Amino acid sequence: MAVNLEMIEKMPLVQKAIILAVTIAVLGVLFWYFIYRGLANDVADMNKKVQDNNTEIKQLADIQQQKEYLQANIDEINKRIKKYREELPTATEMEQLLVQINDLGTKNGVQIKTLTPKTETPKENYVEVPIDISFTGSFRYVMKFFYDVTHLDRIVNFGNVSMGVDKSATTADVTVSCTAYTYKFAESK
Repeated sequence: MAVNLEMIEKMPLVQKAIILAVTIAVLGVLFWYFIYRGLANDVADMNKKVQDNNTEIKQLADIQQQKEYLQANIDEINKRIKKYREELPTATEMEQLLVQINDLGTKNGVQIKTLTPKTETPKENYVEVPIDISFTGSFRYVMKFFYDVTHLDRIVNFGNVSMGVDKSATTADVTVSCTAYTYKFAESK
């Protein structure tokens, strides 16, 4: 049976309303089933992804902040290590230290007679290197030499200091015999 426009015009208003309501309901169900439900699921999936991405961004920001904090600590530790390496020379820098001590003697007007490294003494984290030194010079220049050597970039301390005046000399120079102690990093085993 074919439906035409005349048939619909002759129908009572209640039947027209029912047909219209059923048609709208069927279209609504079809729309919900085929279009809206899929879009709603897509929106829910997208919201979940956005939430997951926000969580991951927060975690990455926290990790970045921790990384920056740790990098700052590493940089500080590296600065300290560099400073300690300057103060505690390696074996290859010992020769340079001896040259510096000799140059300071010349600069300060003392005549260095001997400058002899002795047997190294291993300690827990470093090695003590004694250096026997004997020299002569005026008392003022000797004190200036001690001061300058102890203020080198590397750690140098003096011990076993013996001072005396050479009575056979025509000048009032002081003769000094002492041990300078310097330190170097212990070689890792």
